[in-house]
Order: sequence, then C-alpha cells, then structure tokens
Amino acid sequence: MDSLNKTDIKKHFNKSILSYQKHAMIQEAIAARLACMVNNLCGNKFNNIYEIGCGPGILTNKIVNSSTFNKYTVNDLVDNYTEQLKESFPFLNFQMGDAENINIPEQTDLIISGSTIQWFEDIAKFYDKVANNLKSGDYFAYSSFGPSNFLEIKQLTGVGLNYKSFSWHIEQLSNKFDIEWSDSEFFIKYFKSGIEVLKHIQKTGVGIGTNKRWNKTTLLEFNKNYNDNFKNHFGVSLSYQAYYFIVKKK
Repeated sequence: MDSLNKTDIKKHFNKSILSYQKHAMIQEAIAARLACMVNNLCGNKFNNIYEIGCGPGILTNKIVNSSTFNKYTVNDLVDNYTEQLKESFPFLNFQMGDAENINIPEQTDLIISGSTIQWFEDIAKFYDKVANNLKSGDYFAYSSFGPSNFLEIKQLTGVGLNYKSFSWHIEQLSNKFDIEWSDSEFFIKYFKSGIEVLKHIQKTGVGIGTNKRWNKTTLLEFNKNYNDNFKNHFGVSLSYQAYYFIVKKK
C-alpha cells in the first residue's frame, strides 16, 4: 500500500460499501471509544461539526446520538456513501471529495475523524490546515493507525502503509494544539486461515496493495506462510494498532 493514490483508495472502498459496516468491527470499537472521549473532554454542545472520512456513518451515528449541534457536515472520498447516509441522517450536510484539497466549513468548532488520516498524502500539512480553520479553544478529535497495524501482512508481503509513529503525531500537533488526550491501543483479530484474512481486508475496503497480483499459486503460498507464521490455538492473527488524539487549538 505504499504506492496507493486517491483513485486506488476510492476504488477499494467503493467495492466494499455493502460489506464494510458488517466487517469493520475494530473500526466500530475505535469509533465508540473516540466518541465517548469526545463527550467527556469536549462536551456535547457544538455549533458546527465537521467529520472527515465518514464512510457509512459508524462514528457519525455515535456523535449524533451523544451531541447537540446546529450543523453537521460529513466528508468522504467515496461519494457513493451519500445516499446510504441520507436515509439514516437526513439532516446532514455533505461535502464529498478529497479532504486534503477542499475547504473546511466556516465556523466549525469540532473536527472529527475516525480511522482515516493514515490515508493522507501530507498529514503534517493537513494538521496546519485544521489549525488554521479552528478558533482558539476549538477541538480536533480523531483516530488513526500506527506502524504495527496489519504487521503480519507487511512481514509476509512487504506491502503496507507507511504509518506514522505515535511520537510523530504528538510532535506535529504540539506546535498549534494543546494535547487534551492521546492513547494507543492494540487489537488482535483471529481468523481460520490466511485466505480468510485477505477476504476480511477486502470487505473493509483496505486491500493490501494494488500492485500485488494474485493467482492460485500465490494465494496458496500466502495462505501456507500466513498459517505457518501466525497461527495459534485461537486461529491466525491480524493485528491492529489504533491511535487516538483529542487536541484543542491554542
């Protein structure tokens, strides 16, 4: 996934629109914890909320049910999520497209994002953009992933995102924000085989790299190597490393 561009990312997630919510159990747990901490640290009354990378509305649902607001705008690279979200949240405003290259709505006092920032091309530049569009005392709350995410996949295939370290995020954020809360959390999900791991990743839209060409031989080889290296009495493992940050504009 080192070389994925936004077109590739959009294509992968478009394919998983119908399966994502059912299989994104880790992302669901991450969203629940983030929403809880937003409520605890940022309060529950906002003027304008802007959510980046809303997907099918996993985090949206939790924030909507725990907060009051005048306006809630959602963003996602995949505009096909719009119709799905309109059915559940008819009051939402939509700003679909590449969040790195479109304007943040005016008078936003809470920017949130669940499991999205790791896909950005220039995260540091995006942090500057967020800071420049918030007033002092406004909040930016988000989750992302760290270098141990999908570690098994990267060890076997050499393919994976170039995840930033926890300390990198803290360093970049600290210039313009006060860190209200940050944490790292490790999840392990178990499957029957390496092939089932690939199916799970596909159904959550991630893929493991557009340059990987699979055929019967390479799939069988991957499955054997995965089972040999990562199997225990629970099954074969797939690791997730979640990062959480809630920061306040200085």
